[in-house]
Amino acid sequence: FNAPNFGIKKSIPLKTTGLSHCSRMSSIVDMFKEKLATYSWRSELEHSLLSTTDLKQIECGMDLKNELCIQLTNQVRFREAITHLEEVYQPDCYIEIGPGQVLSNLVSKMYPNARCYSSHQHHLRDKIYEEVFHG
Repeated sequence: FNAPNFGIKKSIPLKTTGLSHCSRMSSIVDMFKEKLATYSWRSELEHSLLSTTDLKQIECGMDLKNELCIQLTNQVRFREAITHLEEVYQPDCYIEIGPGQVLSNLVSKMYPNARCYSSHQHHLRDKIYEEVFHG
């Protein structure tokens, strides 16, 4: 991929563990659906979620299962989702669950006053717990 050929002046390679959010994943969607079908899904979720592909609320397990499949092949609109959350809900904090802190760092750049944590930051585990449960 030659970024300048597409009018891109600067790019940052992201460390990823594999392909995702692109059409190259279409060959495994059916296999992924079969695997997801082996799990029990709540008819209603305890907390609604926001789709990062179409920015709609996800309130039931089947919609979540479908969203996970859609995310395999569709572009994720993370920045738009965070902007939507800020405008509609004004969250107290953001917590990234996963092995790194790429997304929490991105939120910090978008909203410098936002409190962002990553489950990867083991030294902040107590602070994260306080924020979530006693905030």
